[in-house]
Amino acid sequence: MSVLLNMGRRWGAVGAAAAAASVLAVGAGAPLATAPALAAGQPFCSTPTYGGTITMAWPNDFATLDPVYWDDGQSLMAMQSIYDTLVEYNKDSSAIGPGLATRWTITNGGRTYTFYLRNARFSNGDPVTAADVAFNLARVSQPGANSPYAAFTLGDVEGFSALQKEPKTSRAYTAWNTDPIPLSGVKVLGPHVLSITLVKPAAFFLNDMALMVTGVADPKVIKQYGPTDANDAYENHAVGSGPFKLLSWQHNKQLVLVRNPLYWGPKPYLDKIVFPVNVNPTTEFEQFTRGQVNLIWGPTPSQYLQAMSNPQTAVEFHQQPYNWVVYGYFNTAEPPFNNLYLRQALNYAVDKRILIKVAVNGHGYLPNDGVLPPGMPGWVNSQEPYPYNLAKARALMAKAGYAHKSLSFKYYIPNDQTDEAIATYLQQAWRKIGVNIQIVPVSTSVYWTNGSPPATGGPQTSYDAGDAGWVQDYPDPSDFFANLLVAKGPPNDPKHDVFASSNEANYNNPTVDRLVAEADSLPPSQDALRYKLYDEAQAIVEHDAPWLFMYFGTQEMLITNNVGPSDINLYLHPIKAVQFQYIYVCR
Repeated sequence: MSVLLNMGRRWGAVGAAAAAASVLAVGAGAPLATAPALAAGQPFCSTPTYGGTITMAWPNDFATLDPVYWDDGQSLMAMQSIYDTLVEYNKDSSAIGPGLATRWTITNGGRTYTFYLRNARFSNGDPVTAADVAFNLARVSQPGANSPYAAFTLGDVEGFSALQKEPKTSRAYTAWNTDPIPLSGVKVLGPHVLSITLVKPAAFFLNDMALMVTGVADPKVIKQYGPTDANDAYENHAVGSGPFKLLSWQHNKQLVLVRNPLYWGPKPYLDKIVFPVNVNPTTEFEQFTRGQVNLIWGPTPSQYLQAMSNPQTAVEFHQQPYNWVVYGYFNTAEPPFNNLYLRQALNYAVDKRILIKVAVNGHGYLPNDGVLPPGMPGWVNSQEPYPYNLAKARALMAKAGYAHKSLSFKYYIPNDQTDEAIATYLQQAWRKIGVNIQIVPVSTSVYWTNGSPPATGGPQTSYDAGDAGWVQDYPDPSDFFANLLVAKGPPNDPKHDVFASSNEANYNNPTVDRLVAEADSLPPSQDALRYKLYDEAQAIVEHDAPWLFMYFGTQEMLITNNVGPSDINLYLHPIKAVQFQYIYVCR
């Protein structure tokens, strides 16, 4: 129910996204696929008003305001308002539109992207130039920066791999924060024009450029504070060109943003955004009922129950489908889960509709019909691969060699209420086919270390099976297949090598690897073929059942009724954080 906003990549069941010269116009990109409508409260405040403050509390301090270190959704809530990226998602869909770049071309067989920047200024008045963008991309790519998203986002750019081989005596380590070695694939072609060349076509590259790790910070400010304390000083003075700017960050107390009067886009309604931190859920909900807190992202189970028990707050609960797949994994490389019939039997033995209703109180939708959530481009509305069928499950158990004997194994979960409820339901369901599981809770911080359990972050070898989940980094099938189901990346491919550990099922099917590699290397002009290849891969994965296909997750929020407008995508967008630049409070 409550999601820990560990944006992109790893979430569990609960955890707190052309070969010829083509010009992409405003709104170009893949449309958001249709997903079912979920809970929505009454209309919001409908009178736009300039001025006022929005307050949104958090249980912990912000991790960072530096794009280099971005790796979580809480930080994104603030950083998305401070920084611009070259491109960004449209406010109501997963279509890519302009950000700092007003337009771009794709040439060189889908390998070179040329971006044309608008005349923007940083919040301190400095002009934003193509050289500033190149500096930021170089800075995050330096191995000395140790950026958690660098390889994932920029690993396909020419020169990235070479940078990772720099000796530790080079400025890629010693001066990465103030004098980074340029990326050879990034060329400044004019004050407001730059090109980025990839080692191979990547249809999802514009999605990479929309991730906050590519947020453009003012190099002058970075150079001013970076030498003092590269890990902290800059972010206390963070400067971008977004709709708001940093007023103050009192660590472990609150972070405050105010309107940026130099913003290139429409003037934001709000004067201020206040983020109190270290606020416990009980206090947060009390403050919400008094109007002192306006937004609660991902209400805890207790907050949800309190809200729904009161008609006044029940209508302030809102829910949207999310590109979040929740599944169990089986270690297919080791007995007993190297047995296909066993994995299929375990899938048929679980009634996913009952699981959603009983274990997660309805905070999920659609019994999982494969790898891709319905909001993903390329999603095909296929039938549920393993509908509840106890007789078929028992027949498959017999084929697996368990006709006259029982099976026991350990099932690992993060130590939280919802994962425990899911595992308890599975325990009861599997008992009907002679399978007994021992539920093993593991502290959440250890379970999700480095993206997937065990704590080493490597492929699963010590856990028999367990709960897992994945929320999009961006809305492209590659984000799910290449990270979760490919055995390993191609040689010298830093993007895939880094995330090989996310395949916790140790799934290895050469045909799937080939289909995904082919799809990943096609340019955007061949999206129809790409999606067909991913669908072929999905059918194989469904048959092989390395996962227990469970359900797709939702994102939820409590919003006070003095906040507007009513467009729920401004608060619960399929990819972006809360879009504060469009929100107002009625006074």
